[in-house]
Amino acid sequence: MRATAVGLPHAQFPLDYERLVLKQVLLRGSKGHNFDEFKTVINAMASGRISVKKYISRRIKLEEVQAGFEAMKAARGLDTKVIIETQ
Repeated sequence: MRATAVGLPHAQFPLDYERLVLKQVLLRGSKGHNFDEFKTVINAMASGRISVKKYISRRIKLEEVQAGFEAMKAARGLDTKVIIETQ
């Protein structure tokens, strides 16, 4: 499984290292935008000025992540945004 972390948390972020190893997760960090841009977008989302519902194509549970990646792979070329719910 591969995952990309985007953005920086304001506090410590708990990470289950054992699960990463046992599930053979490849975790990559991505810094495509600066903090001010993230802050502007997050504030716009929180206030309702930007509705993200239309951008989310699917919600999956962490246990379903492999099937989710397979579905994304099968969608070839379609812009896909998936929310992975961890709880």
